[in-house]
Amino acid sequence: MQEMKFSTKALLVAATVFILVFISGPLGYRFLGVALQPSLVSVIVAVIGGLVLSFFSAYYIFQNSRMGLSWDRKICLLSMIVSLLPTIVMAPQILSAVSVPPIHDISTDTENPPEFVVAKSFRESFPNSSEYGDEAWPPEKLASATLTAYPEIKSIVSNLNLVDSLKKSGEVLVSMGMEIISMDASYGRIEAVDTSFWFGFKDDLVLRIKEQDNGVIVDVRSKSRVGQSDLGVNAARIKEFTEKFSSPN
Repeated sequence: MQEMKFSTKALLVAATVFILVFISGPLGYRFLGVALQPSLVSVIVAVIGGLVLSFFSAYYIFQNSRMGLSWDRKICLLSMIVSLLPTIVMAPQILSAVSVPPIHDISTDTENPPEFVVAKSFRESFPNSSEYGDEAWPPEKLASATLTAYPEIKSIVSNLNLVDSLKKSGEVLVSMGMEIISMDASYGRIEAVDTSFWFGFKDDLVLRIKEQDNGVIVDVRSKSRVGQSDLGVNAARIKEFTEKFSSPN
């Protein structure tokens, strides 16, 4: 086996370092109490650094191919692939960020959104309060943005009774991997928490089930505890719940 060039070794080491930086950000925030801002910066550094490194790797792939250094060419190709992993992982989030409004509180009822009760105490130490709307996005502006971006998100009308609706709602939330923190049959309210995989971000969800003629009407609200934009996650969560709750199975 031929001896690798220094440049080849350096590229592989640098690619590995960027992967470690990329992973350390979210895991440090979730498990070690690292502040959010430096954790996000580490992700950005890994993405940008990885992109730059991929161009260097591509250049050396060409150079090593021209010089007949097949082993170095293969290692440089590996370095390029590894260095692009942060960008590949983050690409869907980046696309979501530019395709949805920078909001983090979505409700099927924007005029009278369901209120958080139990989750309210959990949110006190987080930037985003339990109230609907904030200084940047007053209630009217938030409601307008929600209706424009997600016109398909609407109240759920069901012919189930209150008891069966509560039971099915709980089953659906559990199937979605959410943790139910409150179920109040007297008020027809369920609250649950969803935790993201990497950063461990927590989003709160509240269901409000009201009886009406021949059934119930179910309203859903989902709100992130941190961040200005939820990248469409809360809307996707409500859509998933609506689809599963409305399914006859």
